[in-house]
Amino acid sequence: MASYQYTVTGVGSPMSLSGQASDDVAAKREAVLFLSELLRDLAVSKRGGSVIRVEVRAPQGDLVYVATANLASAANE
Repeated sequence: MASYQYTVTGVGSPMSLSGQASDDVAAKREAVLFLSELLRDLAVSKRGGSVIRVEVRAPQGDLVYVATANLASAANE
């Protein structure tokens, strides 16, 4: 297992988290799962126009993956 760095932006102050993954594919999967959890929690409470981003960096610092989600509002909100 290797230690990957996850950086989350778009939900207040940027957050850096560390996590263990067996390889880059597993680290990408964790980023998508984490983003989906954030969306579940924030979609109801946040107004549109938000962009949530999760970056994954390998132990040596290389960017492995970026997961991004846009929260948009209906025109009548």
